[in-house]
Amino acid sequence: MLTFLLLLATAIFVLYRYYCSVNKKWEQRGIPGPKPEFLFGNLREIWDFDKPRSLVLRDWTKQFGKIYGFFEGQRPFIVVSDFETINEIIVKKFDHFYPRARFALQERKDGPSTRIIEARGPHWKRLRALGSMAFTNKSLRNILSTVEDSATNVVDGMGRHQGEINTLEYFQEYTLDVICKVALGMRDVKMFNNEYLASCRGIFYRPLRHPVTVLPSLFPSVVNEIRGLFFLLCKNPYNYSFQYNISAKLAIVRSPFVVLMEMLKKNVEDRKAQRANGLKSTGDFIDLFLDAEVDVSEVQFGEDSDTARRLSSDEIVGQCLVFLLAGFDTTSNSLAYTTHFLANHDDVQKKLIDEIDSFLIENETIEVERLNELPYMDAVIKESLRHYPLGSTVVTRECAKSCEIGGFKFEIGDQIATDTWSMHMDENVWGKYAKEFRPERWLEESSRPRAAFQSFGEGPRICLGMRLAYIEEKIALIKLLSRFTIEKTTNTNPIKLLGSLTVGPEKVMVKLVKRYSV
Repeated sequence: MLTFLLLLATAIFVLYRYYCSVNKKWEQRGIPGPKPEFLFGNLREIWDFDKPRSLVLRDWTKQFGKIYGFFEGQRPFIVVSDFETINEIIVKKFDHFYPRARFALQERKDGPSTRIIEARGPHWKRLRALGSMAFTNKSLRNILSTVEDSATNVVDGMGRHQGEINTLEYFQEYTLDVICKVALGMRDVKMFNNEYLASCRGIFYRPLRHPVTVLPSLFPSVVNEIRGLFFLLCKNPYNYSFQYNISAKLAIVRSPFVVLMEMLKKNVEDRKAQRANGLKSTGDFIDLFLDAEVDVSEVQFGEDSDTARRLSSDEIVGQCLVFLLAGFDTTSNSLAYTTHFLANHDDVQKKLIDEIDSFLIENETIEVERLNELPYMDAVIKESLRHYPLGSTVVTRECAKSCEIGGFKFEIGDQIATDTWSMHMDENVWGKYAKEFRPERWLEESSRPRAAFQSFGEGPRICLGMRLAYIEEKIALIKLLSRFTIEKTTNTNPIKLLGSLTVGPEKVMVKLVKRYSV
């Protein structure tokens, strides 16, 4: 018994010393930052849903400067908001920083189920090449009418509502409707009655203090084991019925992520069966991926060779999952933010309406290429995104080759997070009036490099669906502002920001006023 207690005490002491040494990593390298707690690091400071991680990093930047370190549990991160350094990391020295920093529950090595947002090296290049086929000019032209129909339907729904409305709820319905139809071929999906909506909201509106996030952050060396246990507990043995079961009851909650994966997997398998029976291709993303073929040879990821020219079923599900989630949350948030700004800036709204009216007079139909003839709309959208950058938590990198940038030494394995929120308000980059909402800044001559704007990332890993997002936003604004003006109400200001994976408004309340009888 005494021997056992001595061994236990020794083990506890060794673990204690180990975790204490991890917490000194940045201190030993002379990197400032918030003081970490034992085991948790700074995790408890960034896991509140009511104060998103990105806003905490912004506050720390004010306190510790443009380069500092913090600890997501036992996962050390360097936070950068210095533009020149960020430009070197994500653009100029991409070969030194090509991987994204791993997510908490991500596998230690790439495998068949690794998604494009997580993939590295040749595996990422392969998935990127295959995935880009969904966003060619031809593909975007093919889906334009679907986007228009969805935009018309959501504006019709807004118009039927009396009094003030929460635009965020409507835009979530819109973006989900679009992505379900163009990515998943769900032609019979019903707006305002979409079975995917609850799962999508469940993924984005979940606090970071959830065990699925906390445990891998506290014990990153056994993340594969934690990941395996998580999926085991969430596995549904009743094929694709989504009711609770014995294994799900063992979990704290039925994971919306796993539910969504199961739904997508069923959708892909059904499509493969339909194609085998001679069903005509619908031209959506699933069909594109099933048909996808590129000239790839000796592609490798991890320790396994991957020479397949076609995507596997798991990879197709992974691609669809990424496009579904990215297309749902970020674009709906962006549109909601834009309506908030328009409600508060009548002069901007009037200019935008005038541009839309002129555009519609000159164009009987909307075409992808013609959307570029709306420069002021483009400026309004970008200025909104500058104030509320999307997906800032995924603009991360991991140092693959040690190097020095601006006198700062990055070592192999360093995980870097960009503080986009601070950089987008940096007066050294955006001028004296950086905090003002002024779309005209995007129409003026400027020596500001592209990488100063990080809402979609930049460099080779820039968001693959960026063009689709802009198309969805522009068409929605055309349909909305050609029929209504947006007015603020007593509940419009201020907006409350929430989130974990992304930062979004709790709600955006405005009133729509008909411009004329339709």
